[in-house]
Amino acid sequence: MDDLHAIIDYNMTEDEAQGYKIAVLWQEMAPQVFPEYTRHASLRKRGDPRKSTLFKVGHTLYTRTKGLLPPDQYKFYIKAQLDILKELSKETEDLYIDPQCLLGDKAWMRWLVWKRKYDAVCKTRMVAHMDVRIHGDKLRSELQRSRMFLIAKFGNHQKDNILGSVSDLIRWAATSKVSVFYLVLSPWCASIKADEIPIDLGYYRGQLMPESQDIFKTIFPEEAGDEPRAETAQ
Repeated sequence: MDDLHAIIDYNMTEDEAQGYKIAVLWQEMAPQVFPEYTRHASLRKRGDPRKSTLFKVGHTLYTRTKGLLPPDQYKFYIKAQLDILKELSKETEDLYIDPQCLLGDKAWMRWLVWKRKYDAVCKTRMVAHMDVRIHGDKLRSELQRSRMFLIAKFGNHQKDNILGSVSDLIRWAATSKVSVFYLVLSPWCASIKADEIPIDLGYYRGQLMPESQDIFKTIFPEEAGDEPRAETAQ
């Protein structure tokens, strides 16, 4: 990314810098997927790149998804949209390749579908080479860390707080502030719809040992009386 010097030249804020990086990714990746397309959006070659439509799309995407996607995931998010556009291009000869496809609820749903398929492939490859399990001490440490974080946020551990802050909870899990294993083991989280969670919970469920539920109950006794998450929730 040779163009990243513009971040310093134009004294961009952190959000602007991240949006600019997304725009640069699109500018590099779109022509690679669609080399014969001649109308690709691009950043301004002269002057402030923040005045470019492509930058505005990147900045909007980042501000809307900040906390939901780690910075290193945006290249996969863009790849997901381009891959799906590539499939659509097989059905029509007049497809408009525009970075606006990165924005909106439909784009987010496309990302979730693509990511689940991507995670499934990665999981299959990994399981073929090794038996991935999280042992008791590691799980206990992750859950204790998660409990401390949640209590620091809410002052206590109550169902209303957890289910009243689902979007925050998913963001915290995506950024490792709360362990993904909390989402897997928590009976309170069983009501969260699978398509709201951009994480392959099935993969993490497969890492659990038989004693995992007992460990969870000792750390989160408030949830001990509820039913555990169903296997079909993800």
